[in-house]
Amino acid sequence: YKGKGLSVVSISVDTNPNDWIKFIEKNPMKWTSLIGNGQEITQRYNFQYIPHLILADKNGKILQNGIDIEKLDELIEKNINK
Repeated sequence: YKGKGLSVVSISVDTNPNDWIKFIEKNPMKWTSLIGNGQEITQRYNFQYIPHLILADKNGKILQNGIDIEKLDELIEKNINK
């Protein structure tokens, strides 16, 4: 979906930034990967388990929070051209 404007961002909720940096260096990702305060992020987006998928539009408006991985393609297709 990259050609249709989809961007993927992953946010790590690791408690040790150095562990995250080492992991990213050994396992480069093809998308933007950030680290954040785990407690703040999980509270803000109301989740306890990872991975947790959120679909947002290009303006950052959350379209779906807590996506079932099996429904991800369907939700992207439904929202990609909005």
